[in-house]
This record gives sequence, C-alpha cells and structure tokens, in this order.
Amino acid sequence: MDKPEKLNPPDLIDAAYDILLSYDALKNNHDDAIRSLFPYGNGAPAMVVPGFMAHDLVTKGLGEFVSSLGYAGKKWKGGLHLGVSDYKLQHFEDRLNHVFNKHGQRPVTLIGWSLGGIVSREMARQHPEKVAQVITLGSPFKALAHPDSTHLKSAFDLATQLDQKIGASREILRDIPGVVKHQMSLKTSLSDKIKMGIQFPLYCADRLLKKPQILEDTTFSAQTLLPIDVPSTHIYTKNDGVVHWQTCMDEESPIHQNIEVQTSHIGLPFDAAVRLIVADRLYHNASAPKSAWQKFDSAPYKGLFGLAQK
Repeated sequence: MDKPEKLNPPDLIDAAYDILLSYDALKNNHDDAIRSLFPYGNGAPAMVVPGFMAHDLVTKGLGEFVSSLGYAGKKWKGGLHLGVSDYKLQHFEDRLNHVFNKHGQRPVTLIGWSLGGIVSREMARQHPEKVAQVITLGSPFKALAHPDSTHLKSAFDLATQLDQKIGASREILRDIPGVVKHQMSLKTSLSDKIKMGIQFPLYCADRLLKKPQILEDTTFSAQTLLPIDVPSTHIYTKNDGVVHWQTCMDEESPIHQNIEVQTSHIGLPFDAAVRLIVADRLYHNASAPKSAWQKFDSAPYKGLFGLAQK
C-alpha cells in the first residue's frame, strides 16, 4: 500500500503572516454589504463551533452575523475547545439534539472552524437526519493521515487527554454524593458497603485512565478521513500558517465542494469572503432538501473580496 504524500507543516514565517492576515480580516468588516445581498432568512438553525483552544467568545461575531441574516445562530456551549475527548463529543451530540428539537426538528447547519469543523463532520456522519449541511473553515480533517502536517499534533493529543481527564473528574464528582449517602445509610448492609468501597475506587481509576477514542480507536480515527453523506462546503486558504491547507479539502462530488479564500487560518471566522460564502450557503441550503443542495457559485458576486471566478 502506498504511503500517503508527506505534507510539511507551515513554516514559522507562515504562522507570523497568518496573524498579520487575521488582523486585516478583523478590521475590514463588510457585514452590512453582505447582508444587503440576501433576503432575510427564515429562522433555520445554524450552530457555530469554535476551533482548537478557542471558545464561543472567539466565534461570537460569526454567530451574531448568522443571526443578523435571519437564521437562528446558536452557540456550541462546550467551553474551551481543548480537544476531541469522549465527553466533548457527547456534549456536542446533546447540544445538536437540543437545537434540533427546539427548532421543530429542522436540520441544523453546522459551521465549524478548524477543529470545530472536524467534529461537525463527525456529528453529521452520526446524525445525518439532524444536519442540513456542514461548512468547515480551515478544518484539517485529513491531518490524521498526515500527522506531520502541523506543529500542533503533540499539543492536540495532550489537550485531548487532559480534556478526557477533566470530563472523567467531573463525572466522578457527580457520583460522590450518592456514594457517600450509600455508605452512610443505616439501610446499607456491611457487605454492600465493603463492595462499594472496593468498586468505586476501581471505577474512578478506570475513568481517569481511559484514553479518548480519537486517540485509541483506530476505526474512529480512520473514519474522519472518509467523505460524509451530508452536503459540505470546505473553505481553505493556502496562506494557512497553522495547518497544511491540503488537509482541509475533501474529494469534490455533487455534495462536496472546496472553496479557496485569501485570508489566514486565524482570520477565517472574521474574513469577508468567508462570511459571504456562509451567507450564500445558508440562503440556498439551510432549509432546502439535501437532494436540492446547491454548490457555491461565485459568478453573481463578481469577484468580491478576492473570490476566484469559476
């Protein structure tokens, strides 16, 4: 079997340029101009998922932009996105179910930046009936096949394991009051108290030592490389100074499209071209049947914000 092509990580100069471009994206806001291009939306739900080591506060502006277009912009509400622990995946699933049901079981558009796009694809893979479409912003979902394509692989693994232990600790703390009540109860037999005294520490150790499935389960990690059955738009930039841009692209198909923009990795949630694409995707596909999904066509926008004409 052929080895995958080696993709080198961005140079340090690329990372510095990434920060510079992100500042440019942040200060050159064209939200009003973009809103004027589209009719007000119909309230379809759309959730914005932050990237690695980011929080909803970082993507708040993008969520507010989505809401200003007339859609129900929803937060991820997962706290600091440390990594893909089992607990973060469970939270995302619960959150998706909540938003889906709250909005009359209307499928949700998932807009994921970087790591947020990777987990958005997996939620769509597991719950295709609840996801209208996925829009990824510089999401290196092919990076597991190219572990040397970013400088952040070790940091991601460490943060994911830390997040797993944090989740396990919270789970254990929730159980402690019940265990104490069980042990203090006069109705509990001595033999049951001894059994609990042995089993609970073993349970705690098992929870704390368990590795997250994305690092332990090869089947799970391998599936992240495969296309999803939900329509998806993958936005990438060759100026990416954090991950290799080729890991952010999928194979083109009738329901999968890759679109290049000129900003940086950090600048993606703030960039005008990205927001124009997001607005277009919501307008055409947020409420349409998946069978009627439309690819992005830059022609009507006459090359606005550096978008390539195709």
